[in-house]
Amino acid sequence: MYKIYCISDHTGLTSESFAKTLLSQFKDLRYRFETIPFVDSLKKAQTLSNKLAKESEEDKVIVFSSIVDPNLREVFLNKPFEYIDLFATFLKRLESHFGQTALRETGRVHGMKDINRYMHRIEAIDFAVQHDDGLKTEHYEKADVILTGVSRAGKTPTSLYLAIQYGIRAANYPLTEEDLQHEGLPACLSKHRKKLFGLMINPERLSEIRQERLPGSQYANIQQCRKELHKVAQYFEQDGVPYLDTTSLSIEEIATNIITAMQLEKRF
Repeated sequence: MYKIYCISDHTGLTSESFAKTLLSQFKDLRYRFETIPFVDSLKKAQTLSNKLAKESEEDKVIVFSSIVDPNLREVFLNKPFEYIDLFATFLKRLESHFGQTALRETGRVHGMKDINRYMHRIEAIDFAVQHDDGLKTEHYEKADVILTGVSRAGKTPTSLYLAIQYGIRAANYPLTEEDLQHEGLPACLSKHRKKLFGLMINPERLSEIRQERLPGSQYANIQQCRKELHKVAQYFEQDGVPYLDTTSLSIEEIATNIITAMQLEKRF
C-alpha cells in the first residue's frame, strides 16, 4: 500500500491533477491519496516533512509538490520519501527557453490574482445556473453553446463543468415528452440551431439512471427511454445538430468533444 500526498503552498489542485493523471497509468495500484494545501510557511513545511519522513519508516510514501517558494521546497529534499517537484522539474527548463526568470508566485492559476479570469468564471457559472433545465430561454442569444437532449443525459453537470473550467456560457434544455410530440425541435432551440449540441446516451444506461431517481416509473421504463432517444436522434439528424453518445465518456471527455466540435473559445 502506497501513501500518495499532494502538497502545495496554495490550493493543491495543480499537484493533485498532475498526480492523478500519472497514477491512472498504473493498473491495480493500491494507495491512499491525500492533498495537503496551504503549506505556506517554513514551520508548516518542516512539520509536514518530519511527519512524512516518520511515515516512510513503515509505508511507501510518494509526495507530489507544487510548492512555488524554493525555500519551502528545500525542506523536502533528501528525505526518505519519493519527492516529485513539479516546479523544479519544469521551471528551470522553461526559464532557459523563454530567457526570463519565472515569477514564482502562488495562486496564479487557482487564485484571484487575475481578476478578469476570475470574473469570467463567476459570470459563466451564474449563466449556467440561471439557464439550467430550460430556464430563461429568451436569453439564449447570450449563450456560447446550448446543450440539449433527453432528461438525465448529463446536460447540467457538463454545463457547469464548461463554466468552471473554461468560462464558457452554457445553457441546457431538456427535451421532454411534450416536446417530442411535435415534428421538430422547440422554436426556442431551432432559432439558435448553430449553438446547439446534443447529448445522447445508451437507453439501458438512461433507464438505470432514471430508476435511481424514480424507481418503477414510466419515466424510467426502458421502452420509454428507447422511444425518447429515437425521437431525439431524428430531430438532431433532420436539423443537422451535432451530437455525442456520452454513455462511456467522462465529463472531461464530453466537454472536450463539445469544445472541439463547436470550436468554442476557452476564456482561460
